[in-house]
Amino acid sequence: MRIPAVLSAATAAAVHLNHTLYSPVLGSPRVAATVSGSGPAVLLLNGFGAAGTVWPHQVIELAGHTVLRVDARGTGRSRDLSTAYTIATLADDARSAMLDHGISSAVVVGWSLGGMVAQELALRYPEGVSKLILVGSVPPVPEMRLPMTRTPVLMARLAIPSTSARWQRGVWALGGPGAAHEHPEAMREFAVQLAAAGLSWWGPMLQSAAATTWRDPGRLSRITAPTTILHGTDDPVVPVSNARTLARLIPGARLTALPGVGHLVPYEATSSLIEEITHDR
Repeated sequence: MRIPAVLSAATAAAVHLNHTLYSPVLGSPRVAATVSGSGPAVLLLNGFGAAGTVWPHQVIELAGHTVLRVDARGTGRSRDLSTAYTIATLADDARSAMLDHGISSAVVVGWSLGGMVAQELALRYPEGVSKLILVGSVPPVPEMRLPMTRTPVLMARLAIPSTSARWQRGVWALGGPGAAHEHPEAMREFAVQLAAAGLSWWGPMLQSAAATTWRDPGRLSRITAPTTILHGTDDPVVPVSNARTLARLIPGARLTALPGVGHLVPYEATSSLIEEITHDR
């Protein structure tokens, strides 16, 4: 997949500084995981259509930590799309990836759809989640500015990287209103990573189907992991009301609303995310 020429070579090179090892999860051809670094474990779970490579380099290369990233089914190197699946399936995949890499417990960061998977992981495998960080995510039966069924349409439009202004606007519009001007390098990095990883249109279709069948918000009262919720007040996809609902449903959850930030919290508020990952609670 060609990286848009409008993005600098220096930015593109910075994305690939880390050295990682891909491995199948428990022999499954469906799922790939990437691990780097050493120290306390952090598991990164990404959103609709995005591979595990789509994270700021400061997070991927977090000093003093083992960082594990999973390519959800239908993204990145996990391209086997033979069957439909559920959010619980993705949580099982994540747990298998942890165990396959000798990780019994981790700080789990779930962004957007990855936040749904993170919640399910905390419910199914509480012993595996030392801390839960939900980023721009939703509870079961969420309130959405963009209907869940429209998400695959949006991802399909972004699936073919281009140097066109329209493509750039589509990517950067996921951020807050001032993101492109206030965080230009971070936004360029996001676009480079998205282009390099490639997007499929079918992967988000299956993810959307899984998300729309994820129900029973009352279950969140059983989450025992210390939970922090990071959400942009200007998220154009997921209204901040979802974060308030999560904070109400998850016992002891702490909500940090980020003024002026959109859906690209890891890129628009990188330092806030890193502080939450490394902060002992």
